[in-house]
Amino acid sequence: MAQAVSEAFDGREVNLVPTGGAGGSGGGGATTSAMVDTISGDKYFVKSARNKLDMLRAEYLGVKEMADTNTIQVPTPIAFGQHEPTNQAFCIFEYLEFCGGGNQYELGVQLAKMHRYTSENGMFGFHVNNTIGATFQPNTPWMDDWVEFWLEYRLGHMLRLTGNARCKQTKIDDLILSHNPKPSLLHGDLW
Repeated sequence: MAQAVSEAFDGREVNLVPTGGAGGSGGGGATTSAMVDTISGDKYFVKSARNKLDMLRAEYLGVKEMADTNTIQVPTPIAFGQHEPTNQAFCIFEYLEFCGGGNQYELGVQLAKMHRYTSENGMFGFHVNNTIGATFQPNTPWMDDWVEFWLEYRLGHMLRLTGNARCKQTKIDDLILSHNPKPSLLHGDLW
């Protein structure tokens, strides 16, 4: 595993060992932990899961997209990869010290700024599919129409997974047909 992590760090030798500050199971069956590189002393937040390279790659890319807006603090994505012999996938992020509840108003302002970022192609979706926990969430192909995107990839997808959950089409139509948003960057979880 150490070699796979070093390769993900562009060949720089790293030796990650668990440290305090995080741990347990995350969404989708991923294990989360705080780790320190005994060579550099840098601390990281690491998520790993067996056979979940696509899921963790999508999380890495989604957090990177949010970080690139420079509107809200999210952990900087550092690397992702997989230890081939065991299929143990991982993604590594900057470790952030949480020191209190923060200012909820400022968080709202920052989220609103992030939501102003729109897709470069002006369409709805994302360049990779991702997950909600362990549940697949389609994002491709890109779509021009928000209602079509929502009915196919978001609400419609979840309703299909639940056998429509006794939801009536008229309720769905009332909720979404009059809405016409711009394609904007939305968050999954903000840690």
